[in-house]
Amino acid sequence: MNDKKDYTKALISFGVSGFTLLMAVLNLPSIVFAPQLFTFLFSVSMICLMFGLAFINGPATYTKKITASTTNMINTSVLIISITLSLYFSVI
Repeated sequence: MNDKKDYTKALISFGVSGFTLLMAVLNLPSIVFAPQLFTFLFSVSMICLMFGLAFINGPATYTKKITASTTNMINTSVLIISITLSLYFSVI
């Protein structure tokens, strides 16, 4: 796995994450009528944030960090599973 830090990709990922998070926050008043849109935008924001952190640290280093201890591995697994399930249920 390549461990090269890529600040350009990190900046793009953080920009997309910030934009989708802003759109999710602006969508809060209509969460009663369309909760799936908020869930989708928030999930995409979290995925972009994780990719941005991976790009800024280097993918191999970031993978080692999130799997360094049992606690980190459990927390990361719960986060990835919850994001995946929320995306799945917001799309169907």
